Amino acid sequence: MTADPVQALLDASPKRSCDLGNGEALTYRIFNAHNATNPNAIKLLFIPGYSTDATTLGGPEMALAFPDDHYVVAVNPRGYAGSTFHDPIDNHEGNADDLKLFLDKMNLTDVVAMGWSTGGGAAAWLAIKYPEVVRAAIMMNAIPLDGYRLPGVDTFDKVKDFVDAAFTPGIHSPDPAKFYDSIAPMVLGLASVDDATMQRFHEAAAAHVNRAHAQWANVTFNVTPVQTPTTAPSAALRDLKVPLIVLHGAEDLCCPTAQCRAVTQLGIAEKWAPDDLLSYYEHEGGHAPNMIPDETESFFRTYRTALEEQVLTNGKTEAKENSEAKADSSSPVTAQ
Repeated sequence: MTADPVQALLDASPKRSCDLGNGEALTYRIFNAHNATNPNAIKLLFIPGYSTDATTLGGPEMALAFPDDHYVVAVNPRGYAGSTFHDPIDNHEGNADDLKLFLDKMNLTDVVAMGWSTGGGAAAWLAIKYPEVVRAAIMMNAIPLDGYRLPGVDTFDKVKDFVDAAFTPGIHSPDPAKFYDSIAPMVLGLASVDDATMQRFHEAAAAHVNRAHAQWANVTFNVTPVQTPTTAPSAALRDLKVPLIVLHGAEDLCCPTAQCRAVTQLGIAEKWAPDDLLSYYEHEGGHAPNMIPDETESFFRTYRTALEEQVLTNGKTEAKENSEAKADSSSPVTAQ
């Protein structure tokens, strides 16, 4: 019996592929399958971060943390970890369209879509466009609501040059493993991880084939009425019909906390989304809090609080009051 609980879960949950019917196929794994018939289980759709694999990094940890009431489907968008990338897309709205096809093929509705980092953009658009299959969306340590900032990088060609310079030499070097070790702190949150997790990250990063397109999707993501260097103001949040929860880390240096907190709290205060459907919660950790042992307690506690207040509560009075209190606060918000 392996001493690595994630590996044991992976061994029991084979990686599969779903043909979307549009020329693309997405890889996925199902965890906690024993909860498939549990009427009270949360159906969590886990979407990965940049250069990672939802089925080996993030998704398993969510399943292990909530074995009794979570049915976890971890899925990789186009270009990630074995998912095809025949017809390139470079925006998170397109990723959400693929995910809707995936949910239809899997006969899944009423999901809580959790997008980590880059995946947060797809989760947000999935909630905005397809509320008939989404119960709520959670942007976990994700790109800000008004997009990711790469100073001076405002065209796709510049993004491609940036990504090529950052990744291509290392990937094709005589020792690519050394390169993956060097970028892991950036992707996983400037924290050390165990050897097994690092190996899973190596494999995921090596299989990511749409780096420039994914980064351009981050840069051009904007669902707010804020003008950015690369996007016009958007009214997308006005179309929300289900909760959108921004769940961020106080120590996140990959998706800077200050920007994510500020734009979300501004959106709450100015009611960019109807019916108090936009909320903000802050845990104490960094960018990959469900994989870093010192950060898991704060993250899972805050996640559970957000879930109970915004998704599981029948009456929204308490959630509404909490959202208003968070929007009015000038200090970092940490849900306890």
